[in-house]
Amino acid sequence: MRARELDGGARRDDGTAPTRLASSGVIAARLARRAARVVAAAAALVAMGGDARAADAPAAQALFDEAKRAMADGRWAEACPKLEESERLDPSIGTAFNLARCYEHVGRIASA
Repeated sequence: MRARELDGGARRDDGTAPTRLASSGVIAARLARRAARVVAAAAALVAMGGDARAADAPAAQALFDEAKRAMADGRWAEACPKLEESERLDPSIGTAFNLARCYEHVGRIASA
C-alpha cells in the first residue's frame, strides 16, 4: 500500500508503476542547453576572477614573503595568518604547502 501512496496509485495492467521515457532527442537538447549554461557561467566567473586575482597577486606575494621571513626566524604563529591571507588572495600550491608546514609547527595538525 505504501508504494501506491508514493507514486499516486497509478498502475499498469501488469501491476508495475508507469514510467515516462522522453525521446533521446529531447534529452540531448536539454543536456546541450544545460551544458551551454554551465560553460557560460564558468567563463563569466573566470573572466571576473582573473582581473581580481591579477590585482591581488602583488599583495599575496608580499604577505607570502613576510610569512617566509617569520618562518625562518621561528615565528610560526605570526606566519600562519599571513599565509592564510596570501592563499585567500591568490591560491597556489606553494602557499598551501607552507601553510600546512606552519599549521604543523603551531600544533594545528588537523588543519595541516
